[in-house]
Amino acid sequence: MKVNLYYAKIMTGIVYMKIFVKTRLQAVIGQVERLNSRLVTMATRAIGSGGIFNRPRRLLDIIMFWVKVIYLTRKLNPTLVVGHDLYGFPAAWLLARLRGSKLMYDAVEMTFGRFRIRPPGILSRFLLRRAEGLAKTADLVLAGDPFLANNLTDRYAGLDPVTILNIVDSQHVEPAFNLRDCLEVNPEAIISLYCGLISEQRGLKEAIKAVTFMPENYVLVLMGHGRQEYRRELSQLAENLGVGHRFFLLDPVTHNQVVPICQQADLGLNPISSRFGNSKNVLTNKLFQYLAAQIPIVGVKETAVGTFIEHHEIGVNSDSCNARDIAAAINELHRSDGRQKRIAEKLKAVSLQYNWSEQAETLNHHLDRILDREHPNISPQNIS
Repeated sequence: MKVNLYYAKIMTGIVYMKIFVKTRLQAVIGQVERLNSRLVTMATRAIGSGGIFNRPRRLLDIIMFWVKVIYLTRKLNPTLVVGHDLYGFPAAWLLARLRGSKLMYDAVEMTFGRFRIRPPGILSRFLLRRAEGLAKTADLVLAGDPFLANNLTDRYAGLDPVTILNIVDSQHVEPAFNLRDCLEVNPEAIISLYCGLISEQRGLKEAIKAVTFMPENYVLVLMGHGRQEYRRELSQLAENLGVGHRFFLLDPVTHNQVVPICQQADLGLNPISSRFGNSKNVLTNKLFQYLAAQIPIVGVKETAVGTFIEHHEIGVNSDSCNARDIAAAINELHRSDGRQKRIAEKLKAVSLQYNWSEQAETLNHHLDRILDREHPNISPQNIS
């Protein structure tokens, strides 16, 4: 018997859905994307696109998403339904109830704690709390890190999440390009690399400002997806500050190239501040990518990543997410050769301690338990 995994995920106000089935994959995803586009257009025309009208439009978007999920999957008979994110989880819950399937809630992050310019409204808060309450009915709840697992356990008696870290193993793959040659920097340059989504509220502007407090041989590289408008805004900021020649924006690379490119940097940057809601509950992908690359990591205190860095002594933390503090932390890291050596030794040991094989074994064990069957090995490529 094969297991069909259904992932329902809503990110930053835009509805995405990936339904993993043996057939009709592209057709189903295409239908959902086209429907979502039409809904947003229709709702915007009907009730406006700004101010308070955003809330009913978003609510309509969410409700219609649930309806479409159930409609598209009404003839399917899944063994296991997996729900990502709180807005999408009710659809997964209802599908599992209708089909008598096992239900798994993959609590990748705290939707309720996300950074929002405006706090969620009364109805939004009600939906989020009710959706999270449904997690108690799931056959299996996964948490992306121990901080989130503890948070869920504290708020919901009887909930026992299983922690599955999004580990990235070291990959013996030749890099697609030489980073220093690509940047045209000299061998003595200190390359600070940020790898991930290039967007607001991730401390990137402060990281650029930090370059002004760093020695001339320090360069900052941002590599990842991001809106072109925001990328141009960051480039203009660097030019205005007089550090445009030490600031670089690179396009994202394929999954198997992330670690090989990171290995060519001198340190990995994770400047997301504690003001960003998820930062206190989430260990980011980039943390484990830097760890696999065995490069020192620069984080921010009072965040989950900062706590991990401090506990394992694999880098340094800035006191806060502002330019002077970030620069001070990096300067401190490079001021002592002895400290760099100790961090390098810790990075090697910790990278061996955290590996995907153990995470996959844990995940397989719990899938076997709820499905009462043998389950094939799961590789990182099968987990999104």
